[in-house]
Amino acid sequence: MAPRIKTEVDENDLFRPILLTTVPKAERTEPEIEEINGHVITDSTYCERPPRRRQVLESVIVRRIDKILQEERRMKDIGRRFDTFKNSKTKLTKKEEEMRLSDHILYERLKNVQLDLFPIDLDVTTLNTTITRDFMSNRYGGSSVSCFPTISEEKFRQHGYNDFMYLSMKYHPHAPQVPGAPGLFFQPGTASQRNTDDSELNENKIYRVFTRLSSGIWLKVGLYEFGTSEPLSVEEWTRKDMKTMRDIWSHKISTMAWGRGMRCSIRVRSQLGREATQEEYKEALGGDKKFLDVNPQEVSNAFLLGEEIFSVYTMRCVGYDIEFQKTIAHQFTNWAPPPRAPKKPKNATRVKKEEDDESKYGTDTVTQKRSSRIKQKTESSKYKSSKKRKVVEVEDDEEEEAESEDEV
Repeated sequence: MAPRIKTEVDENDLFRPILLTTVPKAERTEPEIEEINGHVITDSTYCERPPRRRQVLESVIVRRIDKILQEERRMKDIGRRFDTFKNSKTKLTKKEEEMRLSDHILYERLKNVQLDLFPIDLDVTTLNTTITRDFMSNRYGGSSVSCFPTISEEKFRQHGYNDFMYLSMKYHPHAPQVPGAPGLFFQPGTASQRNTDDSELNENKIYRVFTRLSSGIWLKVGLYEFGTSEPLSVEEWTRKDMKTMRDIWSHKISTMAWGRGMRCSIRVRSQLGREATQEEYKEALGGDKKFLDVNPQEVSNAFLLGEEIFSVYTMRCVGYDIEFQKTIAHQFTNWAPPPRAPKKPKNATRVKKEEDDESKYGTDTVTQKRSSRIKQKTESSKYKSSKKRKVVEVEDDEEEEAESEDEV
């Protein structure tokens, strides 16, 4: 029997109730509170939100600004104090100014040594009397260009002084500029890389220090003792304001005789691909090689990588020989420099040869040779002038003539 299809819809089917499968989200209600025997009991399922902690950012900002301002005031005070260590007669070139360390680095190295002028009971005129190296060399002996001049026995018996030290601000921009002021002394390399004679600083010795203020002008600043400070770090070398100092010292080390020890260390390291042992270094240094193939960039890289060190010594004034200053001030006033030996002309040898040729071959032959030489020189000058040349600042200083012997 076929199923029966219902064609009529019961109205009650359209309006019968619909059962929901999910419970609608109940609205948040306050917890039920009951009171039993005077005690209030709340619904255990209710958790009251803790009060939000108030943050006052203004107080943090104020503290930070105050700290920054306090640091700025401190550095200004330090800068003003360092200004009292500067001499009005000092004339530094642009490069020498750029070689100076920042006040912050300088303060960190001197704060535990000396930050006040050593008291000196001497009239200002005598105290600030300057002399020349030629005068000191003539009267007290020693080289006129060496940092630590060796005094002969004869001169030492005459005056009894063998503790002279001369610092040029060309290499030591923080040498004491006024009597009694503190300072810094730089010395590249380790003790094993430098000479072991009197050209080496002796930390246990008190030195009678003179500082070069400008070309040919030297001032006695006092008796100084030296203390070891931390070498210039890689972080300090990489500072932007240290580039000039790094470039100048790297150039001098790569060319001067006193830089041979460090040049040897750099070259041996590059050849071995590692640090050389003491025996390997001494063997290489014992030969006649000057290692002039080490260029300034290699020296600079050695400092930046921390492979070579740059020693720094603090200078503290511990005394001032007043009678000695009075003596040299009086002597220099009445001193007349001895006449210098006449310089030999550069073409003296050529002139002598031409005179010999004239007597041997005749005047015409010599004249033709001279004309040919002048023509070649003129053409060479024209060719060179067509090229761009780099301008190099050369300081007009008599001491530069013997710079190859100068010890920094």
